[in-house]
Amino acid sequence: MERRIVVPRAVRTKLLLVLGVVAVAGFAAMGALGGSGAGTITTIAGTSALGAGPSGAAAPGTSAASARCSKAAATPIVKRLHLGAADFLPDPVSEVFCGAVMGPSSRTMVVVLASGGASAPIQGWAVFRLAGGTWQLVMERKAGYRVTTAGSDIRETAGVLRQGDSHCCPTGGTEARLWHWNGTRFTAGPWTWTPPTAATEVEFFSPGRNVSCRIRDDLADGSVDAFCRSERRQLSVDMRGDGRLYICRADPCLGWPTRGAPTLDYGKQITVGRFRCLSLRAGVKCTVTRSGKGFLISSTTVRQVGP
Repeated sequence: MERRIVVPRAVRTKLLLVLGVVAVAGFAAMGALGGSGAGTITTIAGTSALGAGPSGAAAPGTSAASARCSKAAATPIVKRLHLGAADFLPDPVSEVFCGAVMGPSSRTMVVVLASGGASAPIQGWAVFRLAGGTWQLVMERKAGYRVTTAGSDIRETAGVLRQGDSHCCPTGGTEARLWHWNGTRFTAGPWTWTPPTAATEVEFFSPGRNVSCRIRDDLADGSVDAFCRSERRQLSVDMRGDGRLYICRADPCLGWPTRGAPTLDYGKQITVGRFRCLSLRAGVKCTVTRSGKGFLISSTTVRQVGP
């Protein structure tokens, strides 16, 4: 004869509560161990500095988006590691280059750090490598040189200043060197000087000498910009070949063109490479001829013009 065990209602309720707690804890443990299902817990991994830079600093989470080599992925990492001018700029990343500069199977991100200045827009650059789904800082360079990838190396290029040049506008050619990964660290090769070519460049003043400008479009050494400054206020603007503007309202990014430049009379315009500048009574208007993007600067104000 079958015997039935009767469990009082109060005891049954306590057993159900205990079993529920045990089940929840089990699902959480599965998630922490990498199990699948709705109870999975995503951990946030850190990054370690393998060379120069903050040691052991933590990076953002390792989502699919943050593991991509892109400006969007680099920006939060740069801010978290306080690289360059990240503590002062909302957009501290100027450019990002992707490649395998740390070996054929490596995933490397070279990040150019913005300075926010007009005459020296680059604060430095940094190299990251993807390891274990996390971007790790390998090296930081605190030098305002142009940088790009060159095959399996990194090319660093600097303009050479002649006597009388402003920091924004070197005219003495360029120096370049390659940074190579030797399996342990990056090493720099010797500087190689390239003499200046017949640059396409012009300098002028507005009538009344309230505004001075230096316009350059020299594809030989990469000097492509339209730079103007107020002679009465701490105000300058620098435009690149794609129409991007860098506006400065304080030293030391104001620049200083040659004192003996001629005057561009009202109603007159001048074209230098991809730039066109027009002298108006409201100021000097410079645009990229193909897109119409540009700026209008007077002795007291500067504003963007065009589409």
